[in-house]
Amino acid sequence: APAGEAPPPANNWQQAPQQQPAWQQQQQGSAWQQQAPVEEPAPVEAPAATDHSQVTLGLTFFGLDSLTIEPNGLPGREDNSLQQLRMPAVGVRYWLSEKIGLDIGVGLGVLTEGDDLNCIVEGDACTSAQVGGVDGGFGVRLHFGLPVALTTFEHFNILLTPEIGFQYGQATFFAPAGPVFDVDVSAIALDIGVKIGGELQFGFWGVPNLALQANIGIGLRYASRTGSNSVLFDNPGAIVDQTTSGISIRTMADDLAGVIRIVYYIN
Repeated sequence: APAGEAPPPANNWQQAPQQQPAWQQQQQGSAWQQQAPVEEPAPVEAPAATDHSQVTLGLTFFGLDSLTIEPNGLPGREDNSLQQLRMPAVGVRYWLSEKIGLDIGVGLGVLTEGDDLNCIVEGDACTSAQVGGVDGGFGVRLHFGLPVALTTFEHFNILLTPEIGFQYGQATFFAPAGPVFDVDVSAIALDIGVKIGGELQFGFWGVPNLALQANIGIGLRYASRTGSNSVLFDNPGAIVDQTTSGISIRTMADDLAGVIRIVYYIN
């Protein structure tokens, strides 16, 4: 260039920065704007604790059961009611899990001496060999159950409970004619049944350890009852050797002690 003249301007294409076409910028901006924000997962709430989930071992009353201990038609007692031995049972209920539990109960029964002198009197002595009062009665009862919690609510459970029980009882009927005519009676019984009902725990009163149960059920009982004595061989006519056995259907709806139960959980 001649002296004194300014140099020609540089080419604009060499100095200007390179820019992306507008359609590319619009496409990138649209993709950024359309990207969905990352959402945090909602916190999972723990299930509400029920009264049932807070207890494991409890003490309970398994009802008052009766065992007939003399056979039908025992000599001298044809007109009397069959002698029964009543045995209350207490025990524990232990929940192996929130669904399955175990019931174990033990009961005892005792009969004290009673008089029933219905003998034939000649002079000052009884001459008949009729059976009189009862003495020395004793019995034991074992109870086992497997409660299943079908449905559990906050304060209430629906339970299905298969049960099995065993009872044994014995006593002696003394005869007015003398001890040689006393009759020893004994009985055994095996019970199998199932109950369904509900358990209400008083957690709404602040006492979840206290529970009230209401049950109904049905079952079978096999029972065998015997009566015998051991008089001298010179009195063969007074020997008693009698047995009654059979299977019967049992319902618990008419037995209040078996329908209503109280359980107190100690932990």
